[in-house]
Amino acid sequence: MIDNTLKGLFLKVFIGLLLISIISTAFYSYHFLNKQLFPSASTLQIKEGTSLTGVVRQLYANEIVSDPLTTRILLQGLGFQRKLRAGVYDIIPGETLLELVNKISEGKEKLFSFTIVEGHNFKDLLKNIESTQSISSEDISDLSVHELSTALGIKVSSPEGLFFPDTYHYPWGTTAFSLLRMSKKKMEEIIEEEWIDRNPNLAFSSKYEALILASIIEKETANPAERTMISGVFSNRLSKRMRLQSDPTVIYGLGNLYNGNLKKIHLKQWTPYNTYKIKGLPPSPIAMPGRDSIRAALQPKTTDALYFVSKGNGSHIFSSSLEDHNKAVNRYQRKQ
Repeated sequence: MIDNTLKGLFLKVFIGLLLISIISTAFYSYHFLNKQLFPSASTLQIKEGTSLTGVVRQLYANEIVSDPLTTRILLQGLGFQRKLRAGVYDIIPGETLLELVNKISEGKEKLFSFTIVEGHNFKDLLKNIESTQSISSEDISDLSVHELSTALGIKVSSPEGLFFPDTYHYPWGTTAFSLLRMSKKKMEEIIEEEWIDRNPNLAFSSKYEALILASIIEKETANPAERTMISGVFSNRLSKRMRLQSDPTVIYGLGNLYNGNLKKIHLKQWTPYNTYKIKGLPPSPIAMPGRDSIRAALQPKTTDALYFVSKGNGSHIFSSSLEDHNKAVNRYQRKQ
C-alpha cells in the first residue's frame, strides 16, 4: 500500500518535473528564436551545398549568434536543414533568428540592382556587366558579339541599341545572359507601346529605324526639352533627302580611333555611320536610347528648322536656312 503510494508520488513528481522541463525548454527556445540577433544590418550568403552546420558557423563567425550549439540544435529541430536555399539574404536590424530562418526557407533573397545608362553603347554595357560582382558573366565571357546576338535571338546585324536603359533588380548570381534578355524584352515592349502613338507622317517606316533615330537624338542632347525639336530637324532632313550630318554618328563610326577630339578630317572619313557621307540613317543604333528619345523620334516637333548648333551650355540654336546656321556657328562655335 505504502509502496503504491510512493510510486504514485514519484510518478507525479517525475511528470511534474518533465512538464517543467518541457515548458522551460519551450520558453527558452521561443525566447532564443525570437530575440534580436544584433543591432546593425548585415548579409548572409549561403552557397549551393552549404550544410546547416556551415550556415551556423557563418552566423557565429559574423557575431550574428552567440551560441552556435543551441542554434544548430534548435534549427535542426525545426527541420531547417531540409529548407536551406542558396542565395544572399539581408539581415535587418531588430530581426529575429526565426524571422531570418523563415526568410531563407522561403527564398526571399536580397535583390541587387544594375543600371543600364541612357546613351551608353553595347560595349559599355558588357564592360559594366563584367565588372559587377553580383552578376555571373561566365555564360557570355567566351562568346563573340555575333554568337551572343544569335543566342539572344537578335535578327539585325548589330545588338547595339536593343537593350532598354533602366535599373534592374535581381538576386545574387543572376547570369549576364538573363539580364540582357530581360532588358532586350523591355526595349521591345517600350517600342511597341510608343509605336502606337507615332506620328502618321514619319520619314521612316519601321520600329528599328525609329530606334536608330532615337539613339542619335539621345546622343545629340542631354536636354529633354530639345529632343522633339532635334527629332523635327532630322525628320525634315530625311524627308528632303538631306544628309543628317550628326557628329555622334561620326564618333561612333570611328570607334577606338576617336580620342575625344572630333576633327574636320574625321567628317571626311567614310564609315557606314558617317552621316556627313551617307544618306539616310546609319545601319544600326549608335547607343541605347531612353523612352523620351524614342517618343521624340516617333513624335517629332513640327518645325521648318533644318540645322542646329550647340551653344556650349547644353542647349542648341535652331535655324531654317544655311545662312542663319552659319551665323550661329560663327557666334557659338568660332566665337566670331
